[in-house]
Amino acid sequence: MKVGFYTLGCKLNQTETEAILDAFVSCGNEAVSLQEEADLYVINTCTVTSKSEQKARRVIRHLLETYPHARVVVTGCYAQLSGEQLKLLGDRVVVVPGNAKDVLLDLPRCMDSTGNFLGEMMESAACGTFPLDMERPFRFFSPRFKFHARASLKIQDGCDHRCSYCRVRLARGPSLSLPWERVKERCLELASRGYKEIVLTGLNISQYRSEGKSLGDLLQLLLELPLDLRIRLSSLEPEGITPSFLDAVRDNRVCPHFHLSVQSGSDPILQRMRRPYTAQKVQSVVEALRKVKGDPYLAADFIVGFPGETDAMYRDTLRFIQANAFTDLHLFPFSPRPGTEACELKPRVPERVTRERLEELTGLSTAFYRAYVERQVGQVREVLLEKHDSDEGWEGTSENYLSVHIPFSPEEAPSERGGPTTLMKGERVLCKILQIRDKKLIGMIV
Repeated sequence: MKVGFYTLGCKLNQTETEAILDAFVSCGNEAVSLQEEADLYVINTCTVTSKSEQKARRVIRHLLETYPHARVVVTGCYAQLSGEQLKLLGDRVVVVPGNAKDVLLDLPRCMDSTGNFLGEMMESAACGTFPLDMERPFRFFSPRFKFHARASLKIQDGCDHRCSYCRVRLARGPSLSLPWERVKERCLELASRGYKEIVLTGLNISQYRSEGKSLGDLLQLLLELPLDLRIRLSSLEPEGITPSFLDAVRDNRVCPHFHLSVQSGSDPILQRMRRPYTAQKVQSVVEALRKVKGDPYLAADFIVGFPGETDAMYRDTLRFIQANAFTDLHLFPFSPRPGTEACELKPRVPERVTRERLEELTGLSTAFYRAYVERQVGQVREVLLEKHDSDEGWEGTSENYLSVHIPFSPEEAPSERGGPTTLMKGERVLCKILQIRDKKLIGMIV
């Protein structure tokens, strides 16, 4: 059977999709893209913004119209909170709530080649017929990854914060953590399969707790393992940057790449958002990360046009961003989410004003990113090889999260190791950054 997969949203969703895909492929099914006809499509949805939900509906409708015999399984956070709405899209749609998403790991073993078990599931519109597990959120572990050369390991799910704008916490529930011994076991298994980089992911990994161990403690334990691995971290909360965390990330095996969920540089807005920190606290975190990691890739999320954001408050955020010179800004116009406190907050910022603010911050982000990339020329970076083209060479990602192109032409990128043709996907190589061409870093293996 051919099965197509599509993921919206965060790295955690991507990690869970990889595990579902592996479950299907392990049972003899073929994974295909949405551009290919399949018997079944699995859509892993997001509910962060109304646009992400609109995109999910658009993709589902497209699949139903383009492939009239295919069935579409919809899961994820949007499916958890608005499943009845999604069922109305068509009689070939089956909704698996996000909190039962792990049943899709068992589905391939329960179906025959015609997908009959899926048909029964659609008719019953229930997931109770599937085997359940007490550690359901952490069943999503795959030793193989189709879409990435790096491995991802889910160590946490849910969130204990009560941010006024967030709908995802309603879908994912309270914070849960994978026991630290299990994290170690899974890291060892991934390393044994040849992975040279592991991304630790979760909904809020800053809230990782296991037998009194924090995220910083977990990192220290993983760094004690005799493994040739580098560790990358998914999104972090500012209040989670603790002394133990900073001690751990000093190690060169922890990638100098941090993505902070900041949301605003205005204290009154942070209070309305119910964020547990001030702008000054975030600034001290940024300074601490740069002190221990030099010049890391430092990304940050910001919500623009939050209810009550006056011009003065926006200017506070603008000055805050300028002072901290983030490498990359992930900017989101405020999206009122049903069931959240912020959905009812007033006054609303006019859409025109929000657009203007977004345009200004986008320009600032572009300038900061360009300056950061230009600082890489002449530096030696460790690149994880990800994509290979017989004519063009290799594409990879540096430890500080930049795309690097390694040409095959010896005139462009001579190598002391015999040339890029001898390399393998997933390998880490040291590259000297020679130049920037078409917004790409050009590297020479050293």
